[in-house]
This record gives sequence, structure tokens and C-alpha cells, in this order.
Amino acid sequence: MQSVYIDIPMKQSAANYFVIVPAAGVGTRMKSDIPKQYLAVKDKCILEYTLNTLLNYPAFEKCMVVINEHDKNWPSIKLAHPKLITTTGGKERVNSVFNGLIALKPFIKENDWVLVHDAARPFLHPSDIDKLITEIGDDPLGGLLGSPSKNTIKRIENKHCLETLDRQKIWQALTPQMFRYHWIFKALNSAIEKQQTITDESNAIELLGQHPKIIEGRSDNIKITDRYDLAFFDYYIQRQQ
Repeated sequence: MQSVYIDIPMKQSAANYFVIVPAAGVGTRMKSDIPKQYLAVKDKCILEYTLNTLLNYPAFEKCMVVINEHDKNWPSIKLAHPKLITTTGGKERVNSVFNGLIALKPFIKENDWVLVHDAARPFLHPSDIDKLITEIGDDPLGGLLGSPSKNTIKRIENKHCLETLDRQKIWQALTPQMFRYHWIFKALNSAIEKQQTITDESNAIELLGQHPKIIEGRSDNIKITDRYDLAFFDYYIQRQQ
């Protein structure tokens, strides 16, 4: 797959860009003996595909991969890159991303940008990173990639439909999600201290009463969560090759 990059105009922001990839999860829904990010597709594991896209994106200063403290698979990844650094994760995703933020402190300024991207989302295209950075621009807070719902959405209870939601107002959250360092640090720290359950970084920002901007991304930027997704990714790689 050929990648095309655009130049990010300096007048948008003097801030730098950093990436955090939380890869400490075990992927229970995949029902595999190893975490899903380490499942092999052709000659590489899923995490390698994800990292190759991020490490080859010229605007990023550092790519922080957060791994499980008992991870035995990471050493098998043969990626040597000056941007690549690691730290250990925590109990939940929020703890892992927060650990990544702490580990970035020696490199980052309060107003710099942090992009958080799922380890098992290898379909990310550089054009989506271009679009996110360009459209967020100098926003004081940040935002995320998303995809408008194409299906009719039902609210259910006990396997019965209670109502049909307005799909014009329903978007699927994607990654990367991009926020100023001081905002994401404050939001995740608050969620952890209050023991709030959050599903993504935008969720934590919203709990502070803020309203992140959402940018439409490619609908094929899917997260691999089960065997069907894995089979589709395998087919996708075959077609690319």
C-alpha cells in the first residue's frame, strides 16, 4: 500500500506531536492464547502493521508503546526505530494510557499534542492522520476520528427493542484521538482518581464537561476484536500484496 503524506503548515501550531499505543491488553474476545495484537498475519503481527504506519509518519516525535509488565511477545517484534519507546501498562486501558503520558514527560510540553491509537487497529491510513491534524488545527482542546452510523440503531433491554435512535446523531468513535497533553493528562488522572469507567480518551475529556471535535475518518479503520475481523485483515493484506 503506497502512502501519501501532506505537509502540516507550521502556522497551524508550533506544538509537537506524540503517539501513545496502549498494547497491554489481553484481548479476551478473540479467545486466543496470545493477545490479539500479537496474532500473526502473513509475515508480521497486527501490532507491527499498526506501528509501521505510525513510525513512518513524519510529524511524530515519539511513539510510546505501552506493554504488559508480563509481556513475553514484545521482544519478538524486530522494530528498531529512533522514535520508538516503551513503558509498562496498568490494570485497565485508562491506566495504561496514563502511564504512557507519565513516561512522555521528559520529551513533551504542556501544549503539545498526544494521539492515542489502538494497537489492534492496523487499517489506519496516513490520510486520516493528515485529516485529523489539519482539521483540529490550533484547537485548544483536541478531537478524534469518527464514522457516522450507516445502520439503524436500536436501544434495547432484555433483548427487546425500546426505541430507534436518530442515526443522524450517532457516530462510531475511532482512533487516533488527539488532545493537548495537559488536557488528556488532567482528564485521565481525574477518571482514575474518581474510579470512573471510561471507554476511550474522549470519554474522559467529556466527563470534565468538555466537547471534543469529531472528524470524519475512513470507515475501514476498524478494530480487530474477533476472528471475523482477523480473517478480513488477512484477506486485505493478501490483496495489498
